[in-house]
Amino acid sequence: MKMVYIIIRYSIISKVNKAWIVSRSDFVDYENHLFSKERMKERENLFSTHTLPSLKNMIDNKPDDIDVKVMIFTSSSMPSIHKEFLYNLCHQDHFRIIDVDIEEDYIKAMENYLLEEILSASERPSVYATVRLDDDDALSQDFLHQMSPYINRNFDGFCLSFSRGYRGFYSNGRLKGYQLQFNPMIGLGLALVSSSNSDGHTNSVRTIYSVGDHKKVDRKSPVILDSRYPAYIVNIHEHSDMSQKDKDRINKGKDYTEFDEVKKYFPHISLKGE
Repeated sequence: MKMVYIIIRYSIISKVNKAWIVSRSDFVDYENHLFSKERMKERENLFSTHTLPSLKNMIDNKPDDIDVKVMIFTSSSMPSIHKEFLYNLCHQDHFRIIDVDIEEDYIKAMENYLLEEILSASERPSVYATVRLDDDDALSQDFLHQMSPYINRNFDGFCLSFSRGYRGFYSNGRLKGYQLQFNPMIGLGLALVSSSNSDGHTNSVRTIYSVGDHKKVDRKSPVILDSRYPAYIVNIHEHSDMSQKDKDRINKGKDYTEFDEVKKYFPHISLKGE
């Protein structure tokens, strides 16, 4: 059985890891921003109506030879009301929620937890993949089918980049439209293929986050680029961790894809523009 571990950073904060855009500021200001009422409201809305339905649909549609676990890493300092929201949503067997202390290196925490998962499995996977997913984005219902041919020992140590997907533009909480894009080595859906030793023994692991900056993974690992089918939706909104350049595109409304076309790959998501 092949294993796929979807790894989500859910409003995680760390004094050790401060690599993404919104964290390039004073730590206290960043923490206040991260857990602000406005940001959390939008994140929780997108996670519950977009990210989570996409994962459930993907799991329901998975190939028979693949099993899936979704590991959601969040901050121990996240207010309890938001933790309750998350636990109430993600109590199914495929989901795990892991608190990370603000003094802890969350990259190491991910590696340690993954190792525990592998070692405690009734049948240790001989080959597996870890996948990046943000807490406000989505993966296609066919994502695991796209991955499956590459999850084998021949591609041990390879990264997988599914560059074809959609950008969803939101303004004031309302969907404006979807735009097709090709973005090689985009973080969303980026995966790392790994394998256990021939005897099934594993004493250390890496996750897709261990390879560092997603835009430079080809400098550390060989990369397989597959752009044949839409694999993801990356959402751009006022509180997203995106560049200002992307946010400025929200209201331009150019080259939006027909909703029915997007719905072929994301049938579980409401695509109404009103």
